[in-house]
Amino acid sequence: MKETFKLTFPNGLTAHAIRVNHVAELSAALGELGLCRPCSTLVLVGGAGGLSEAELDRLRPLFIEVLTPLAATLGAAVVDGGTDAGVMRLMGEARAETNATFALVGVVAIGTIALPDAQPPTLDTALLEPHHTHFVLTPGSQWGDESPWLSHVAGTLAQGASVTVLVNGPAC
Repeated sequence: MKETFKLTFPNGLTAHAIRVNHVAELSAALGELGLCRPCSTLVLVGGAGGLSEAELDRLRPLFIEVLTPLAATLGAAVVDGGTDAGVMRLMGEARAETNATFALVGVVAIGTIALPDAQPPTLDTALLEPHHTHFVLTPGSQWGDESPWLSHVAGTLAQGASVTVLVNGPAC
């Protein structure tokens, strides 16, 4: 586990980040980030780049009127994939628009993202969503490498049960 560091986005917003290499480091890493435990935790998974603008517009009220106020009322942390796309962008924008103060934690595989103060993104990397308050950078270089880490981070924050919301997942 590395030391925490601050990410500064082009819009002037900042977030705290830490890099972890092993699940056993998560408890200490989340403590280093200043995230309290146990904490009610909402995990958000689903569409990233696969959502059209029309779908994003249709989903926006769900984030502004339901999910963000729910997390704020419960004092919950929200854990998602952290990139500036799809449902993660919607959550970040809804948090900002409603002036919510809950922790918004992005969990990302380090090889899939471009840090805001580093080199410009390549075709196979994504930008981080700038309204997130924290980022946990995990091992991996392919999309999906962060998936088990989302569960581990949520479980460590909640110290048990968390709630997961799936938006734009595969049809049954």
